[in-house]
Order: sequence, then C-alpha cells, then structure tokens
Amino acid sequence: MYSLFEILKKRGAIVSGSDRAENAYVKRLISDGERVVVGHNLSLVANADLVVYTHAISDADEELALAKRLGKPTATRAVLLGAVISLYELKMGISGTHGKSTVTAMINHVIGASDISCDCICGADLGEGRGPFVINDSRALVYESCEYKDSFLNFYPDYAVFLNLELDHPDYFKGIEDIKHSFLRAMNNSLNVIVNADDENLFEISKKTVANPILVGRGDGCCYRLLKILENNGKCSFWVLENGGRVTKISLNLFGSFNVYNALCAYSLCREIGIEADRVKTGLESFTAIPRRLEYIGKYKNHKLYYDYAHHPTEIKASIKAIENAEGVKPCVIFRPHTYSRTETLFAEFCDSLSLADKALLLDIDGVREENKSGISSSALAEKIGDTATRVTKNDVLTHIDDNGSPIILMGAADLGEIKEMLLKNGKEKFAR
Repeated sequence: MYSLFEILKKRGAIVSGSDRAENAYVKRLISDGERVVVGHNLSLVANADLVVYTHAISDADEELALAKRLGKPTATRAVLLGAVISLYELKMGISGTHGKSTVTAMINHVIGASDISCDCICGADLGEGRGPFVINDSRALVYESCEYKDSFLNFYPDYAVFLNLELDHPDYFKGIEDIKHSFLRAMNNSLNVIVNADDENLFEISKKTVANPILVGRGDGCCYRLLKILENNGKCSFWVLENGGRVTKISLNLFGSFNVYNALCAYSLCREIGIEADRVKTGLESFTAIPRRLEYIGKYKNHKLYYDYAHHPTEIKASIKAIENAEGVKPCVIFRPHTYSRTETLFAEFCDSLSLADKALLLDIDGVREENKSGISSSALAEKIGDTATRVTKNDVLTHIDDNGSPIILMGAADLGEIKEMLLKNGKEKFAR
C-alpha cells in the first residue's frame, strides 16, 4: 500500500490513507505531511473518489463499510496494482510460495547495473536505505506477484517467474490442488513463464499452460540447467548451462542453498530480456540480502543476531540450516507464528522445522485478521516439540536465552521491531560494562 501511495502521488493523484497501527511507512508519510492517520478517519472516505483496501481488511471495517454505503467506487490493492502494471511496456512478475521479495530485489539490482531502465515494486524494502519501490518513469517494471486471495490473477506480465509452490494461506486456499489451479491460471495470464522445473508442483502445471514455458533446473530439458552447487561457510557457488552452450559460474554473497534457485531464476529472466551474461553474473554476485532476509543486525551479548521474515515451515527449516552451515552451530530461534490458520494447518511441519533449532522460543501467535476458533497456541507447539521449545512473552524472552554464544534468529512475518531493539539495546549495555 505504501508503494501504491507514493506511485499514485508521483503520477499526480491526491492520496490519503489509514492504517491499523503505526509502522515505519506510516511514520514516514506523516512526517512528510501526508494525510495519513493511525486508526480511522471517516472524513477521508467521504471526500475520496476511490477507496482502495488490502485483502487483510474485512467487510466490517468502518471506512470500507462507509465507502459502500456512500456508493463510492472501491478496489482491492491487487486491482489497483494491476492497473498500474498495465501502464508499462515490459512487465515482469515474480511469484512463488517463498523467495518473491528476494528475487524481485535481485532482478532490480541486476537491471540497475545494466543499460535497461526499470521500475520496481517489491513486497519488502530493497535495502541500502531504500523503501520497497523504485520509480524512474521507465517503460519496464519488475514486481512481486503475490498469490494470496488470487491477487496475481489481476496481472498480465510479459515474463512471469514461478519459484516454488507449496501449501500456504489455508484461510483462503482449500488445499494444494486449489493453489495449483490458481498458479496455472496465473501462468495462463502470462506470455512467457520461467519455471523452476525442480519443483514438482510447478513442473506438473507447466505442462498444461498456454504460455511459453522456459524451464530452469537440473533436468536435461531445461533451458537454463543447473550443473553443480558448492557450499562454503553457508554461501554457495553454482554453474548454469545456458541453452546447451555457455556455462557461467556464479558465486553468491548470500547465506543458504535455497538462494541458488532464487539466483538461477533471476539469471534466466535477465538473460531472456537481453542482459549480457557477464553483467548478470556481476550483478548477482554483488547482491546482498535485503532487510529481514537472514539479515545480520548486530549482537546480543556474545550472540550474533539475525533478523528473518521466515514464517512458513519450509522457510524456517531453510533459514536454520543456512545459519548452522554458516556458523558451525545450531541457532537459537525466537519465533512468532503468523495467523492461526497457517499454524493449525501446518502444525506438524512447524514442529519438525523448529525442532532443528538449538532452542526455539515461541511468542504468542499473531492472529492478524483471524479469530482463533480452534484454540491453537504457541504453548501447544512448544509442548509437541519438547524440551528444546518454550513459550515466552516479550517481557521474559531474554531470560530464556542460554549464555552459550549460539547465533540467534529473530524470525517471523509479524512486527518484531520492539524485540529486535530490546535485544540490541541489552547487548550494547552488556558490552558497555
């Protein structure tokens, strides 16, 4: 929503807005003198020509309900974003259960170092003090294309990248077959689709798409074939064979073997739109992690501290293994589950992933837009995991951290800024003494 606010303002619209709580974006807009409030301001709705809302907003929301009573035109964020995307000549959408923000930022970084001018709309900050978007009034756009509530069906890209496909968002999708059907529809809305063919679900539906499939992965039939991966201290190098000809070695400055597939897909898209291989290689090798993607943020006492957005069991497992490989020891994880429905549906998977940590400190579930109808809780997760897991609160989390120097990952999709600052503040005080 912040990106759309700024983009529309830049295009001459008069924009206002509200949010349920204060965050960095809200603070930034308010400090800039924008008409943005925390909570509700019904006068903003009464004077609006169009009311735009996220899928996280319920029909009972005061402002949305007023807009409908007044007969105001309304649109979801995805519909408005689709209208913005349609203004570009070259449209590149990045989809998948995991890795969308990282790959969007990767491609933006590579293109930024090339001769192609490109705008970018990401689901996370792009790093280096930038927000989640870059607007250069370009003819090309790379954007994060989210599947939640079928948002990506509002977009019609020239190139769509599909990274992976797993069960997620059980508050909307009825199961894996439902998600696969949605992804196939998104593929069919695209002209060309770059597909991670090593993902079984994606490979299956890529056989059915009417778009032009460009396969990447280990298989002989892949246009961009992954030949070999070497991992050293948590970071990977890999070799890609391009259309049976050129072989390029790429050494990433990122933790985690999962980033090989992210980079492989980014490489494939950049080559498809005509960027020279050497420039793509240089761009990928100079790319560093965006905020909250295994981001090193400092120390708490003698513990290295990482900040991570992982909130799905697959992501949690990958992040724990990446830091273990990098540091040579299992990390302590401070995790806040995100949504009751995801925690309940993937309960066993969460237990398996979190059990890989040296210790798992579990904050209460962030229900966000949901009611807890099943009684699921972080205490239930901790009990099932066993001795290495404990349910904690914000006030007592520090007392549960063992003084063993193991790295700590502060993890989850919820706002964990307060705990992050508490860890960094207490760590500095320890060194000061």
